[in-house]
Amino acid sequence: MIEIQTASKTDVPLIQQLAYTIWNVAYKDILSKEQLAYMLDKMHSIEALTKLIDDGHQFIISYEYGVAKGYACYKMHPGKARVEKLYVLPDQHKKGIGKLLMNHIIEKVSPHVNIIELNVNRQNKAVDFYKRIGFEIVKEVDQPIGEGYFMNDYVMQKRISEP
Repeated sequence: MIEIQTASKTDVPLIQQLAYTIWNVAYKDILSKEQLAYMLDKMHSIEALTKLIDDGHQFIISYEYGVAKGYACYKMHPGKARVEKLYVLPDQHKKGIGKLLMNHIIEKVSPHVNIIELNVNRQNKAVDFYKRIGFEIVKEVDQPIGEGYFMNDYVMQKRISEP
C-alpha cells in the first residue's frame, strides 16, 4: 500500500538521495553528464532543498511499506499552485505513484487555487504522463540556469476548479 507523507527538513537527505537515483536514470539520455551534475548540485543539494522548505515549498514523499518510492514539491502562488518537482523511482513507474502524488497535491491546493502548473523538459517521457492526467502544454520556455546551461521546458497547466 502506498502512503503519502508531508516531508520536513529532517527528510532532506532522503529527498536528495531519491533525486540523485532518479535523475541519473531519467535524464541520462536528455542531458549531458556535466549538465546533469550541475543541475543536481544546484537544485538538489542539502542547502538548496532546505532553502525551498524555508521559502514555503511543501515536499511530500510516497512510501510503500516504509520504503520511499518518490517525492514531489509544490508551492502556492496567487491564483495557482506550481509543482516544482515530481519524481518516482524508475523501477516504480507505471504503478500509479506519480498520480497519487499529484492527486495529493491537488487535494491540498484545490480549495485555494483554480490552476496547477508545472515545467517539464520537452524531451522527458513525463510529458505523456502529464497529458494523460489532464495537463495541457501552454508554452515553451528556454530558461538559463547558469554555466551556459538551459532548461528547455514545456509549461503545462491543469484547471482543477472553475474560478
